[in-house]
Amino acid sequence: MDKKLIYIIDDEIIPIKVIEMILKEGDYEVKSYINVNEGLEAIINKPPDLVIMDFNMPNMNGFELMDQLTFRKVKTRIMICSGANEDSLIKRALIHGACDCINKANVTIELLEIVENLINDDSNYLPIEDN
Repeated sequence: MDKKLIYIIDDEIIPIKVIEMILKEGDYEVKSYINVNEGLEAIINKPPDLVIMDFNMPNMNGFELMDQLTFRKVKTRIMICSGANEDSLIKRALIHGACDCINKANVTIELLEIVENLINDDSNYLPIEDN
């Protein structure tokens, strides 16, 4: 059985390394991108089962990235992992298509359980618009 593919997109290396370390405990193939444009290109070329991404990044924020993926009809799931812990931002991200939002400061081994639940739920894909 193929390993589930997870991309991490964050402009900070420390959160990437923490998430990678946690996901190593699961049976996942993990690829990380510190540049959001490179992450977008990777998602378009080979859509992962899940994208764990920061919200506030240079060049493109989380909403803009989700808009790009929706516009290009890329089937994937998005989890926001951000230091911005504003209720309005979280609500907007969920409405925009993210399947979950977690605070970077609270990333623990429980992330594995959250990821497993998201990947095994076929209803959590980013909505694809019909044009």
